[in-house]
Amino acid sequence: MMTFSKETTGAVLVANFSKNVANKTIVITGASSGSLGGQTAIDLAHSQPPPAHLILLARSEAKVQPVIDQINTSTTGPLAKFVPILLDDFDSIRSAAKAITDIVGPQGKIDILMNYAGIMAVPYSLSKAGIESQFATNHIGHFLLTLRLKSHLSKNARIINVSSDGYKLGRFDPEKYNFDDGKSYHPWSGYGQSKTANILFTKGLAKRGVISFALHPGVIFGTGLTVGMTDSDKLFEQLEEISVRNTGEAMVMGEGKTVEQGVATAIRAVVDPSLDGKNGSFLDDCEVVEVLDYARDDKLVESLWELSEKLVGEKFVI
Repeated sequence: MMTFSKETTGAVLVANFSKNVANKTIVITGASSGSLGGQTAIDLAHSQPPPAHLILLARSEAKVQPVIDQINTSTTGPLAKFVPILLDDFDSIRSAAKAITDIVGPQGKIDILMNYAGIMAVPYSLSKAGIESQFATNHIGHFLLTLRLKSHLSKNARIINVSSDGYKLGRFDPEKYNFDDGKSYHPWSGYGQSKTANILFTKGLAKRGVISFALHPGVIFGTGLTVGMTDSDKLFEQLEEISVRNTGEAMVMGEGKTVEQGVATAIRAVVDPSLDGKNGSFLDDCEVVEVLDYARDDKLVESLWELSEKLVGEKFVI
């Protein structure tokens, strides 16, 4: 039986579970070069046999092109394809969903959807729809994309929402998701709320019979998400202070990982059949762990779902 740890890499998991990647249609958001989504695409592309479709989403084609070039020149599978998306723009999300379904075809099915893309600790701003930008990009955008693709999900499709241990920085508040029009906003509190929303959304999908997992990829410096950040005691102390103030629990930063190690937890969530029966779970270092009470509160699960439908202006029945 294979064992997992924080040192496990995505490539090792793909090599051991290739049959669960072979001939699958895989959609990944946030697949830029150097990102976790990009590395995940590269690892999954090397499955033997390879996936049937590998559809990569991001804001910039130029940033995804190196990933596509590496995949298309080093594997025997079908060509990876790019679809543009702005996750804080509903029109862009709906266009991306249509482009994906056009690639898959009217009878085609999506087997794996990996919602990686996100922003972190940015100054207060609103999306075109008037939603705080981190909540809009990290949760609402993926909510709309996922449910726009629902009719094309295969029976046993797996949806992965890449959250973070940073969910300990902030609860989800359905009454104050915009932080009192910014008056009570702090960049890390906004990030924490959006990451808590990723977990609650995962549990909402699981309640509705969709196989879904949320996860913490690890502390990974050097990706586009962490540009300008450094591994510093001052930062860690700040995050611990914010988490205690907002949630009553201290967020303790773990040791750093490489990008190759950082994608392993998400890849295990989509390839390992031993996770069957653990739908809606949260994973960290490739293992299922329990989350804090507010990130599994059923009332908040439903409040988030209802608010998300309201904000996107659509209701979804799964």
